[in-house]
Amino acid sequence: MDPRERDPVAALVHDLRTPLAVVSGFAELLRAKADALTDEQRAEYVARIAEGARQMDEILSRAR
Repeated sequence: MDPRERDPVAALVHDLRTPLAVVSGFAELLRAKADALTDEQRAEYVARIAEGARQMDEILSRAR
């Protein structure tokens, strides 16, 4: 049996780790360097945060 089938919570945590790292990383960059970023960079970082949040939502929706 696949270990992910034995422990669905562990599988969910594993699947959420990557998009959460993206959201956290780009949020931290925005916080730390907001004044030094161009408008285009800020827009890109916000888009990546939004995409990471969408991915997490999709993972959680599949887990129901």
